[in-house]
Amino acid sequence: MPDVLDRARRLGHEVFAPIAAKGKPGRVNRPLVQALGDEGLLELVFAGSAVELCELREGLAHGSTEAETALALQGLGGYPILSRGKPAVRDEWIPRLSRGEVVAAFALSEPEAGSDAANLTLQAKRDRDGFRLTGSWSSLLRSSSEGHRPSGSAASKIRSAAASNVTPAAPGSVPRRISARRSATG
Repeated sequence: MPDVLDRARRLGHEVFAPIAAKGKPGRVNRPLVQALGDEGLLELVFAGSAVELCELREGLAHGSTEAETALALQGLGGYPILSRGKPAVRDEWIPRLSRGEVVAAFALSEPEAGSDAANLTLQAKRDRDGFRLTGSWSSLLRSSSEGHRPSGSAASKIRSAAASNVTPAAPGSVPRRISARRSATG
């Protein structure tokens, strides 16, 4: 994509900033995510080069920090699916994430790990037709298609995600961990 930086900067100011201004604080701005997809920018998160991604983020941040954040979070939540997801899951979700039809989420929630993802201890181990979680977590937030927090047990949500989205690590490799941490802000 030629002139990624200039295009992202222009779109940030002209297209995304007005959409961002209409968003509600503390809520996912789905029209903004959709607009990023409509302009083809989310596709670069999953298929672009590192240079294109850097230019894209810089340009968006200049014009609309909300658009840059939405783009970054779409990548943060979607990249694990792209890199470790089962083929059927990748085929279902990456195109939808790239088009901005759905919003990805990522959660770090272990109380003792702080923001240090390398010290996470929660593990998911296969158990009959699901997963058994070992460790602890403090909270899990994600966006549902309706735009509100899901009800029900966080453990069942994690089990469902683990069972459908994560390809088990190769024998002898470092186990993949399902969890995260978010600091309490009061």
